[in-house]
Amino acid sequence: MSGLEVLIDRDTRIIGVPVVGATVNGTMRAPGNYTLIAVYVEIEPPTAAAPTPTATPTRAPTRAPATATSSLSPTDTSTAPVPGRGGAPAIYDEPQEPSKSSPTATATSTPTRTPTVTRTLAPTATATEQPKPPREQVTGRIIGWVERIEGGWWTIEGKTIECDGNTQFSGDPGVGALVEAVVEITPEGRYIGLSIRRIGQPNPTPSPVELTDVVDAISGEWWTIGGVTVKVTGETVLEDNPGLGDMVSVKAERRAGGEIVALRIRALRAIEVFFQGVIESMAGDTWVISGTPVLIDGATEIRGAPEVGATVQVKALQQPDGSLVARIVAVIEAPPASITPAAAPTETAAPEPATDTPEPATDTPEPATATPEPETATPEPETVTPEAETATPTLES
Repeated sequence: MSGLEVLIDRDTRIIGVPVVGATVNGTMRAPGNYTLIAVYVEIEPPTAAAPTPTATPTRAPTRAPATATSSLSPTDTSTAPVPGRGGAPAIYDEPQEPSKSSPTATATSTPTRTPTVTRTLAPTATATEQPKPPREQVTGRIIGWVERIEGGWWTIEGKTIECDGNTQFSGDPGVGALVEAVVEITPEGRYIGLSIRRIGQPNPTPSPVELTDVVDAISGEWWTIGGVTVKVTGETVLEDNPGLGDMVSVKAERRAGGEIVALRIRALRAIEVFFQGVIESMAGDTWVISGTPVLIDGATEIRGAPEVGATVQVKALQQPDGSLVARIVAVIEAPPASITPAAAPTETAAPEPATDTPEPATDTPEPATATPEPETATPEPETVTPEAETATPTLES
């Protein structure tokens, strides 16, 4: 009714015939669960529409005699007056039964909307990042020769400096120039170039450098030979294909800024040598053969039974430093055996036999009577000196 949903129960008193479009006056109660229950309803029928005139006269309806209809008289209460037609019905909390006695005032409750609790979100504390104070810039100054330039990396006095578009250059610095560099030193220890200014010309007179050592490392054009960094350019002459681990002889020159540029690098290979001599001493892994020290290692092949005094043939490798490493040692003659002196024989005088020759009576010339003496040659003992076997072995590699 009038847009409101009203419940009709068995206790609802209805006056009139409910039809759609009728006007309704009444009393309702609200039990508190957002519903309306009709207590008393008085229905007025809708107004009839005016008849449409037609050509045929309409017969007037016959008035029926009035019939006495008993009806209940509403009890006079102190409730609020019922609104006029077309108005919204009055709403009461509890209905009051009509009383036949004196009217009783009924308190009317006005329905109030239950307030809806609206949840208010508590503000969340947001951590505000405190701005970090700017780091204090630490700068330094380097004065020295420019040793190398590779892209944005400059090497000055052995220190690598990073240069970029913010680095200021003055005086046209380059490799070999004496410069003053102002750098920023980062917490990681890196050098960031702020400015590089040339303060001196390159040294025009390079000094010669010679060294002999082992190639420790090769990184592009930079070779490390015996701990010394040497630059190998397209003009460097490489002899006997030197490489990593080789003993080499280097001729170079030290240029401006201390850079060493190799002019020639020659590999020093071991030379195979042969000689013969007598073993003079055998101390550990070093033997002295006819005054020459020879190193004996695990790769040395020993033929025969070498000992001090033996004659041996040696095949060895002569190292670049002149030392000899034996590859084969072959005994060709043992040391001479010691000779025990024999006792000298005693000479014995042989007795001469008596020879009585009778003299003839006649003067006969006496023939020469040479009495042969017996041979008394004492045989000398035979002293045979054994000769040592002289089997000469052949040294085969």
